[in-house]
Amino acid sequence: MFAPEPKARAVLTAGTVYAVAGADGWIYFGQVTPLKRIGFLRFRSREIEPLDRVLSCPVMSEVTVHYPSVGDALRRGLWTKIGKAALHPDLRVPRDQVQWPVGTLTVTVWPGDGSPTYQTRADDPTIQSLEVMAAWDAAWHIPGRLPADFDPAWEQPLEGPILRVRRGKERMARRFPDTAWNALPADWVYTED
Repeated sequence: MFAPEPKARAVLTAGTVYAVAGADGWIYFGQVTPLKRIGFLRFRSREIEPLDRVLSCPVMSEVTVHYPSVGDALRRGLWTKIGKAALHPDLRVPRDQVQWPVGTLTVTVWPGDGSPTYQTRADDPTIQSLEVMAAWDAAWHIPGRLPADFDPAWEQPLEGPILRVRRGKERMARRFPDTAWNALPADWVYTED
């Protein structure tokens, strides 16, 4: 979607703003946080927009992007750097994230404000909007992830916020009921999607 930049390298300085070509044909915008995560804004357009307009929108998601993949996405024309601006107020304190080990319903919450971690269940209503820890690839994952973040009707991946991951696991269990790795634990609490 953007002109490929054969010699581009990622800039992960806090405040750097990137435009990303979404898999749905829209352009999404993200800003680098102090922890080098990318905070994507609830805004999309068909063309590059001024930074003040983009940064006036609320934050949609804050994800960890595999650093080397940002340079790859720039070189391939899937991302483009559009500038640097004061950090969006909602990105000054990192958002909480959740570590969800495979095969268990017990998760560990890692608060963004530096307070101690704690454990809870994946169905805890207070954590449903929190991001499951993952390192996303800028070229292969992010373009498909952003439409799902922006519009819940978009085909949802199995990663992202806890609620989306739970719904994805339920979809897979219904779709492939005879495969053991898609079976849900006996004490699973359904999302009622």
